Amino acid sequence: MMKEKHIKLFIKLLLFGILLSFLASCTIDGDDEFSLPRDKYLGKWTCQTADGAGYHATISSDPSNSTQVIITNFFSLKGTVTAIVTDETITVTKQKMQGIPGTYMCEGLGSLSKKNGIYTIYWILYAAGIDETTCTYTKKE
Repeated sequence: MMKEKHIKLFIKLLLFGILLSFLASCTIDGDDEFSLPRDKYLGKWTCQTADGAGYHATISSDPSNSTQVIITNFFSLKGTVTAIVTDETITVTKQKMQGIPGTYMCEGLGSLSKKNGIYTIYWILYAAGIDETTCTYTKKE
C-alpha cells in the first residue's frame, strides 16, 4: 500500500515536471520575435539631432561578433563604428572613425524603446572636435 502511494506520487510529480517544461518552452506570439538581442537594432534608421539636423544611418550585424553591430553614417559623419548591444542598450565604445571630413574619436550610449510598432534609440553622442549632443533614431517595424 505504501509503495503504491509512492509510485502514484512519483508519476504525478513526473507529469507535473513535464507540464512545467512544456509551458516554459512556449512564448507568446511576438514576444520573442528576434533570435539575438541585436536583431531588433538592424535596419535603416531616421536620425534627428538635438539641433534639428536630420540624417539616415544603417545598423547591420557584425559578422565577427554576435553581440555587436556596425553603424554606418554614425553622427552624420559618413563613417562606420561598431557598437555593443544588449536588449535595451547600445554602446559605441571610444574608437577612431574615419569620416568626412577627417578622423574622429567617437563614443556614444543609446537606450532602445518600442511604442506602437516604432523603435526609438535615444543617444548621447560625442565626437572629438564636435560638441556632445543627443540624437534620436527611429525605425518602423
